[in-house]
Amino acid sequence: IGSVLNWTAGGITDGASFTGAGEFQMSGGTLTGSLDSTSLVITGSVTANATLSGSAKLRGSIVTGTLEITGQLDWEGGRVDGTLNIAASGTLLIRGNQIHHELANGGVVNNHGTTIWSDGFIFRNSSDTSGLPCSIHNHADGTFDITGNNSAYLAGGRPWSMVNAGTIRKLSSGTTTIALTSFTNTAPTALIEVDAGTLVLGNFNQTAGTMALTGGNVQCSQLLIEGGVLKGTRSVVGSVTQTGGQIQPGDGVGTMTITGSFTQSGTGVLFAELGGRTAGIGHDQLIVNGAATLAGGVSGSLVNGFAPMLSEEFAVIRYASRVGAWGWMPFVAELNRKFTPSSKQTECGLITGVSPMNFTNWAEATGLSGLNAMRDADPDHDGLSNDMEYALYHFPLLSDAREIQSPAISATQRGQITYNRIKDANDLDIEVEASDNLINWQTIARSHLGGPTTDVESRSFSIAETEFANYTTVTVIDQLMLSPTQRSRFLRVRASGQ
Repeated sequence: IGSVLNWTAGGITDGASFTGAGEFQMSGGTLTGSLDSTSLVITGSVTANATLSGSAKLRGSIVTGTLEITGQLDWEGGRVDGTLNIAASGTLLIRGNQIHHELANGGVVNNHGTTIWSDGFIFRNSSDTSGLPCSIHNHADGTFDITGNNSAYLAGGRPWSMVNAGTIRKLSSGTTTIALTSFTNTAPTALIEVDAGTLVLGNFNQTAGTMALTGGNVQCSQLLIEGGVLKGTRSVVGSVTQTGGQIQPGDGVGTMTITGSFTQSGTGVLFAELGGRTAGIGHDQLIVNGAATLAGGVSGSLVNGFAPMLSEEFAVIRYASRVGAWGWMPFVAELNRKFTPSSKQTECGLITGVSPMNFTNWAEATGLSGLNAMRDADPDHDGLSNDMEYALYHFPLLSDAREIQSPAISATQRGQITYNRIKDANDLDIEVEASDNLINWQTIARSHLGGPTTDVESRSFSIAETEFANYTTVTVIDQLMLSPTQRSRFLRVRASGQ
């Protein structure tokens, strides 16, 4: 206990183990192969091509080559010129009050496991003149937790980046600074979650994934959203440029604040949930303290069973000044609510109206045009014509035929079929038909011009309808009971435009 064995030169190879209550301090030499590193402390210039299990420490060291960590590595200081690979089973602890953790000469940290940064500085060594880029890669299976108030910074203007495809969580209540040459979210799996405090970034670029301001703020010179989602209830301290992806104020319904300017263009969309009439409580709102430039799109969704009245307006963005206007609106799921953008001096919103629901309005609302807007067309190639997509409250540009329930046998040994029908369609008949042989079909229930589904000539045993905001779920049970002499029965739903 408390003893130290110092290794200064020579090689340690496959199968070696470092155990005991003391420390095996390695200030020189090489590590090769798979090693049990329970008491290993690297304190000097070591060249590695090794996998370390157990626990090990880096302290005042210079490591070249590759270290694969399948156990735990405690990085208490020192420099990495090679590659640290944290395996899925591995843990990297970055800590040490006011301690420098350095990358140089192309040093890389690849995190596939768990990294916890609780103390100390991470930076690019100022004496590195190699010109090789240094980086931290948090891969899709990696978690990088920030539990202290720390700083990663660039010294000397050399390439220094962080690439995230996994999960980065800011858990501490203070301020953490990550000021690098570049910091990006690059994959759909990428998540940066600011749960507390303030995360200060130099420039941040997101091409995919999510930045979620769940309990803390992010501060940026420039935050660029090219894809993915920026969401949450807190603040972006700085300016935001959006050329793609979505900005979603709130976590559920709520507000998000941008303290600088907001510039939107391209395929960028501001998406707001509408669940009531009060901003921040009933519906989402983006607050821009500076100037807003609008040239992208806006979209909305009804939540919490909310059904707005005709011509109600919801201010989904407020600003100090504005240039431009929303150029387009994507598909809105609530097909019988027609959303129209509005513009005022200090706010823009969505005006909702209940339009007479017919095929033409539906086709326009869902983005159909040209030959794809014909009733018998099938633009998503799922086997359902536009007439059936319209009737069943589906989206015609998304292959969703698999969502239709297959006929079943009811508790009374009768055939039963369940489906959704769009509400208030004034140009549509929807019929349920039955057959014994798939040749001769008989109508047993019908909805005429958007009305309720009713029995036809006492051919249905029961009809049940459950109404939702924009569609009705219908269950029809056939009158004919299955028996040894009536072994098969076929049911189908048909729609026809009027």
